[in-house]
Amino acid sequence: MQHVLVIDKNKMFLMPCHPARARELLRKGKAAVYKRFPFRIILKEKSGGDVQDLEVKLDPGSKTTTIALVAEFQQGNGCLGRRAYSPWTGHKKYTSLQGGQCFYLGKASHQLCSSIRDGGASNLIRYATGGRLKAFGLPVSFWSGGRTTYNRMNQSYGKSHWLDAVCVGATGGSVHIPPGLQPLHVSAMGRGPRQTCRVDKHGFLRTSAASIRVVNGCKTGDLVKALVKKGKKPGTYVGRVSVRKSGSFNIKTEAGTIQGIAWKHCSLLQRADGYNYYRGDSVSSST
Repeated sequence: MQHVLVIDKNKMFLMPCHPARARELLRKGKAAVYKRFPFRIILKEKSGGDVQDLEVKLDPGSKTTTIALVAEFQQGNGCLGRRAYSPWTGHKKYTSLQGGQCFYLGKASHQLCSSIRDGGASNLIRYATGGRLKAFGLPVSFWSGGRTTYNRMNQSYGKSHWLDAVCVGATGGSVHIPPGLQPLHVSAMGRGPRQTCRVDKHGFLRTSAASIRVVNGCKTGDLVKALVKKGKKPGTYVGRVSVRKSGSFNIKTEAGTIQGIAWKHCSLLQRADGYNYYRGDSVSSST
């Protein structure tokens, strides 16, 4: 079962709670929805509270980096939350630090070269991230990928980036993951180009600067929910919106892009923050 992030009235993080507890707080008016992705509630009256020691585990990669939040309970270590970032936006930056290129390998060895580059990027990311974390004064440890694979396979968990993050290190050998737990995938989408006008191949302007960025309360990148009851495209659609001055929007959902949705069917869920969110597959077992 997915745990819910909780903050107090001063917007300080508390321990995540069970979804049933979150629903009870919302029903009684003691909390309100602060953010939908990742889902977070804010307590209206409580300030501060006891928090439990948590272990943040990272499994860095050249294209996907996963983060798992693990707490120790009486029945063993339990995964409270996890976040998967894809793609890793610093991939090109870190690979550029390696220096040199394998020109002598030729085209036939391009795939091998790519694997070496990805491995080097992962190592650079791991040590760079660890160096930054040490600045907080908290204990930081490094573990091999072989230990992670051993822990995951010994517990009969299937191969997955976020499961690798949960199984990192000594405490990863005994982790309880409730069935149905889903990772949250976060992709950096940016906040739109800085170029105000498009140009042709010669560099001359071929469009004018956009004069309207907000249309009927929505702007491109916002997360919306569209409820279409009749017409050619009936259904419920949730995703990032691309606005048009005409009021006919496009909504990018997990299943694909739905074009031509009227603005009157859309309700705003969350303002654009530069990221795209979606739920991944639930936990699977290799047995």
